[in-house]
Amino acid sequence: LFPLRVRWSAELDAAPAAALATDNERIYVALATGGLLAVNADTGAQVWRADVKTTLRPAAADDRVYVIGEGVLEALDARTGRASWRT
Repeated sequence: LFPLRVRWSAELDAAPAAALATDNERIYVALATGGLLAVNADTGAQVWRADVKTTLRPAAADDRVYVIGEGVLEALDARTGRASWRT
């Protein structure tokens, strides 16, 4: 368990806009300049980027990523980042 070591690091285009979310496969990062990134939790490689603007932490469950931003609630496919639905 100890000593701890860095497994990977990733450069972001901008600072995070909110706390991170994860589904144990991917880490979801909302960026302050807009956009939501999905990063592979094992390697740190970017999986996808969606054009979603939020300042709230995304939620991940049931193969979806839920984001509240600009007056809408949007569900994205966790594997692809494509919009599943929006309200």
